[in-house]
Amino acid sequence: MWTVGAYLSQAGAISLAQHSTGRRFATPKS
Repeated sequence: MWTVGAYLSQAGAISLAQHSTGRRFATPKS
């Protein structure tokens, strides 16, 4: 069973990763 905290932490890390790589790949997601 995953916790909301773990989900938010992972989501936050993914969000930061997308923001960092977003400039390179120029993803449609803003």
